[in-house]
Amino acid sequence: MKKILFLLMLLVICICTTKAQNDTVYGMNFTTGNLQFASLQISSGNTTLYGSGPITADLFQSGVYDYDPFNKRYFYPRGGSNAPQLITVDATTGSILHSPFLTSNIPSISPFTNIAYDWVNAKLYGTHYAFENNLTKLRFATVDIQTGLVTIINNAPISTTGYVSGNCDIDPINGRFFMVYGSRIKTVDVNTGLVIENKAIQYPLGLSNEFVLNITYNWSDGLIYCLYMYPNSNPNNFSSYLKLASLDPTNGQLNVISQSPISTDGISSGDCDIDVIGNRYFYIRQGTLYLVDLTTGTLINTQAIQNPNEAVASIINMSYDDLSLPQTTPATLNLADTIYKLPGETIQIDAFVNQNADYNWSNGDNSPSIFTNQEGLFSVTVMVDDFEIFGQTYVANQITSSIENQGFNKFKIFPNPNTGMVLISFNDLKSESINIEIYSPDGKQVYNWFNSFNQGTNQIQLDLTELPSGCYLIKLSDSNFEKMQRLMIE
Repeated sequence: MKKILFLLMLLVICICTTKAQNDTVYGMNFTTGNLQFASLQISSGNTTLYGSGPITADLFQSGVYDYDPFNKRYFYPRGGSNAPQLITVDATTGSILHSPFLTSNIPSISPFTNIAYDWVNAKLYGTHYAFENNLTKLRFATVDIQTGLVTIINNAPISTTGYVSGNCDIDPINGRFFMVYGSRIKTVDVNTGLVIENKAIQYPLGLSNEFVLNITYNWSDGLIYCLYMYPNSNPNNFSSYLKLASLDPTNGQLNVISQSPISTDGISSGDCDIDVIGNRYFYIRQGTLYLVDLTTGTLINTQAIQNPNEAVASIINMSYDDLSLPQTTPATLNLADTIYKLPGETIQIDAFVNQNADYNWSNGDNSPSIFTNQEGLFSVTVMVDDFEIFGQTYVANQITSSIENQGFNKFKIFPNPNTGMVLISFNDLKSESINIEIYSPDGKQVYNWFNSFNQGTNQIQLDLTELPSGCYLIKLSDSNFEKMQRLMIE
């Protein structure tokens, strides 16, 4: 029996909560030589200090922080090679929960930096920064939050160039750690510590002084959002422009979303985060909080940040808690939708998330993975802590040995998501009758349409406004070929 191990094709995160929309970002209040945990009210710019005083009495490290949305903890590693610590702060009170000194079995300049918290497996990841044989070496690592012991996951360096503090984030569902180095975006597998993607960023101007910074991962569409910095064309003005952009870590494609600059005064590394459900990107520049629309890249609002204690910076290293938000529509990861198998072949569909998860498959199975030799739509609900993760995949027989060169290609759905009015475009390689089927998440066929089309580009308008909001699977097939895509109706 031949087994093909496939990661679950489609994951949907449903956040169950009754709280009102979160109006708060967390971070550090930086006064001369002191850092105190604080919050910033987005709508008013008010800064609130937490705890009885500073959590550490030294200069800040820009961009080195992360947040545990389940347990409401804020992580901050301070210091380099001189007595470095990992400080864990209770975000509800500002009190220090843990503050162990960081240790590792390899000498380092900084034993743990570029941190990112994986809330699915409850681990804090980052890089171990060393200088060996006249070379910088960044190794992927994890840390014990209570003891400070840094464990290097793989001894092979993920980079031998200088690190950029804070230009990293994590995809907790698929176990991917992202880091931007100047002109490249690297993807690291959190389980093996190996670089699995190392793509050149496709900058639009092709200039040496274009940069990407303040990256943050959007688990609803599988893209990284960031600030794109490019030079002012005025030779008498040395400032830089900032625009919102998205970055695809699988190919390095940079999509500049903003039509016009959203600010013109350079960078502020690490002071950013994303509100996935509210479709907003936050960043701070010179005492001002910028709120940017993820879809259009336009400014929603700017908010002056109050500075009641005359701090050097009222809020730095900001983090947004999006688990306190209600979610009315599921967020989807932009993964493939179909597994192709040989007729009669048995395959394994693997939905493993972590050891503490519960699984409920559409066929009644409760294991992390199932085996099947049947065609059809398979779905699973995975419960992890307070998260409900939904996944589905369509299993189809591979009728020909060269699927990509047969049937039709350039199958597109737009807009997607949509309100029920859908335009489907495809390029048919031959004149033939084509069937369009739509399936609900529970595997039921909710739409079926059949017609003949000519060779070349074809377009079909569908009215699906009677279907409830949700995630569907649309299947396009002829006598020898079939192709699937996700369809989101809002």
